Amino acid sequence: MAFVSATTTDLLQMKYVRLENIGLNSKWNLWAKDEEESIKFSEEA
Repeated sequence: MAFVSATTTDLLQMKYVRLENIGLNSKWNLWAKDEEESIKFSEEA
């Protein structure tokens, strides 16, 4: 189930990256990377 959630997040990220400007993209990408690390950590725990 966690894998499905991560995949959905990836799809949303791709959608928003196209819509947002470069400055907001940078913030979104940093947030998404932190979120991705959190998901990995949760799965390993």
